[in-house]
This record gives sequence, C-alpha cells and structure tokens, in this order.
Amino acid sequence: MALSLIDLESIIRVSGASWTPGANPISRLGENEKRLRTSGLVPAPLPAPDNREEVARFQAQSATSGAIGYPAAIDWRNMPAGNFVTSVKDEGMCCACYVFAAAATVESATRIARGNPNLPVDYSEAHLLFCYGRQAGASCSGGWWLVEALNAFKNGVVDEDCLPYSTANQTCTLCGDWQTRLTYITGWHEITSASAMKEWIATRGPVASWMSVYGDFFSYMGGVYRRVNGTHYGGLSVTIVGYNEAEKYWIAKNCWGTGWGEAGFFRIAYGECGIDAAMYAVEGVEETAWRRGVKIQGAWSIDQDRNVWVYVDQWGWRRLAPGSDTTTLTMTAQLSAARAGQRTVNLLDDRGVITQLYVY
Repeated sequence: MALSLIDLESIIRVSGASWTPGANPISRLGENEKRLRTSGLVPAPLPAPDNREEVARFQAQSATSGAIGYPAAIDWRNMPAGNFVTSVKDEGMCCACYVFAAAATVESATRIARGNPNLPVDYSEAHLLFCYGRQAGASCSGGWWLVEALNAFKNGVVDEDCLPYSTANQTCTLCGDWQTRLTYITGWHEITSASAMKEWIATRGPVASWMSVYGDFFSYMGGVYRRVNGTHYGGLSVTIVGYNEAEKYWIAKNCWGTGWGEAGFFRIAYGECGIDAAMYAVEGVEETAWRRGVKIQGAWSIDQDRNVWVYVDQWGWRRLAPGSDTTTLTMTAQLSAARAGQRTVNLLDDRGVITQLYVY
C-alpha cells in the first residue's frame, strides 16, 4: 500500500533527504498503471537493479570533483546560446520511456550539432516503437529497451508529423514522403566512468540513461531525489541534460508530462537508483531531407573524377552525388549559376550528399 504524503514527508525529513513530495498525475495512478510506466525490458546482459545501483554508488564515491576536463555545473536548458533541450512529453499509458529517452537525446544532439537552440526538431517515438520495435515484438506493454531504440536511429527515424505518437498500440503508417524525412545517428557508445559522463555532457551534450524506480519516486515534485522508501517497480529510461558538482546531482528529463516533478524534469543524487551505472552517448547526427530556399556560397573540387563539393548556406559543405560524369557536370553547372546569380535552390540532402536539386 502506498504511503500517505504526510508519512512520506516525515520519512524524508528524518532521512535528511532534500526533496519535496506531492500529489501529481503520476502519483494518483493505480498500481497497474504505475507498473506499466516502469515495465521496460531489462535484457540479461544488464546488471540486476541491486547490482546496477551498487555500481552507481561506487561511481559516485570514486569520481572526484577535482577531475580535469569538465566544468562544475552544466544545464543544457540554460546555456549562453539558449535552450538545447526539447519540450517534455508524456508517454501516457504505454511503456515507451526508452523511445522517448532516445528521441530526446538525439533531438538535443541535433540542436547542438546545428548550433541552433531554437531548431524545431521533434522525432517520432511512434516510428521507433511501432515500426522498429514491433519487428522485435515490442508494444505498449514493453518488450524493448533503450539501446535497441538507439540502434534503430542508425537506420533512420522520421519526424513527429510524419508518424504522430498515440498513447495506445498503433499501426506503422508512415507519411508518403517519409524517405526524405529521416534522421540518423552515426553511432552511440556506453560510458561507465562518472568523470567521462560529465566530460561528455559538458562538451558534447545530453546522454541517455536508465534507473530503477521505487514507490516514492512517483510523488517527486522537486529537490534532489534520493530514495527513502518504497517497493521496487521497475526501470525508467531518461535523458541526462546536466549535472551539478557542488550539490552532487544529475539533471534529467522524464516523459511523464509537465505536471510531474520540476515541470517534467528532476534532479537526482549521484549514485542513486543506478542512474549513473552507465550512460549512452550519441556520436553524430545525419539527415535525409529537402533543404528548401537555400543559397550556394562556395564550391570546391579536386583533380579526381566526380568529387565536387558546395557550401550550402546554414548547412555547410555538401558533396554532389558521385554519379555519371554527365550528372556531375550538370549539377555543377546548375549550382555555379545559382551561386553567381544569388538564386535560391531546393536540394535533397542525403546524409551530406546532394542527390537532387532545383534552381529558382
């Protein structure tokens, strides 16, 4: 039976923890609904919750604030250039936290790679879960997990408008032009050193992680979370968007809506609930998409067949598709004329290679 808020507040006070519980849309859920929110698959190679939490506690104790290579605090929601973290979503009554964590991590990676905190990027969790995940037997009841969602991004994921997310099992019905609306990651890797986690977050951006969830976590409304009471419910995938060395906590983005926690985010102490036993970093982002109304600002080639590059405004250097000599010469002439006349171009950018273009 769940503790009352009065009892939970008392336990927090006695324990010396510094977080605030409260009634919220998640704490009001029934037991089955809470377990659904935390029932993501934990594959055999991943340590059991108790072992993972022990690893995380060791990480927290062994990482020293005097390590070189990262600043004392980072929050990608509040950088000098702006907010590189996309808005909080709600997975609803569907075990989908792992696809939300993967998408949120890649969304931030895209904004950072482009140097644009206002970039309207929103990837389709439905594509991850109901297209890629379904092939592996996943559904709203679970059956998949975080690294598999990251692997799916290597094959390309569409934007939210192409396949919107519903909080129930749905069909994989992509939009008609989905093949020109894909974002890929070049790879990902696991980080198991707390110092390396902080250095990556500080210099490269948010990472994905996984944690154990206990009963008191559903009532979290603010402060630095430490588990004080409650039954183990399962696991939760989240995106780590920052940290604070002075107060020794991570800043994480959840997918339980903005009515839970600190407007959908939470702070959690180093070493707590296995949060930092391992984290998962996105190495690079590529896209297949139409670039409309752009201008060509430069061109470059070397003495090698079909090796021509152009500089696209706001997008950087792109290579012309190395097809036939005729195709390469035609595209080169079109883009040279567009550059000379300051004319706009629509071009299909396939992971850094221009495969189609129209000059206006």
